[in-house]
Amino acid sequence: MVCLAVLPVSFTLQAQVQSKPLSKGNAYIWVGDISPNDLSLALRSPFGTVDPYKELKPLIDAQKKKMEDMGYTVKVVDNVVADEIEMAICDPRTKAIAFFGHGDENVGATFGTLQGDDIVPDDGEFRGYTGKSYLTDTSTPGKSNLTRIQDEMNALKEKHRTLKAQLDASGGEDAAVSKEMTGIYQEFMRLRALVTTLKAYPR
Repeated sequence: MVCLAVLPVSFTLQAQVQSKPLSKGNAYIWVGDISPNDLSLALRSPFGTVDPYKELKPLIDAQKKKMEDMGYTVKVVDNVVADEIEMAICDPRTKAIAFFGHGDENVGATFGTLQGDDIVPDDGEFRGYTGKSYLTDTSTPGKSNLTRIQDEMNALKEKHRTLKAQLDASGGEDAAVSKEMTGIYQEFMRLRALVTTLKAYPR
């Protein structure tokens, strides 16, 4: 009877282990500086206490459920600091992040911490919102540092090409254009060295 009693327990445990879905990786929800600006605070405070975290809580909970439904193990971190962000981004088990807080209102996928650190994309797909952030599909892609530098290099090449045409038209006598071309070339070479470093030591 003892043996027969143990077998069903063993099968039950095995079934529980097999039925538990495997995590696709870790996901983080980071809450940074969410305090409203002075004007917004002044306009809203006469109507009662302003609690930005309480206002954001439904959005945070909805984002957490969205990530869990995607198969991720989700951790919510309040008052996140740059060190925590860096460790999570460098961890290969981290597959997705969401950030609630202030950032560059003109550029998506950038955000700031309570310590005043600005966080910008390192690699992968980064999306963010300009202006106010909501849980919608209207986010805009953000470029990694490497991509932005390469875009800048391409712009420098185009400008150098335009100046070269001007210099040729002057018979090579335009000293101002020649000097500007030299500056552009030096900046291009500096950026190229930076790109080589970024590729050699990815973050």
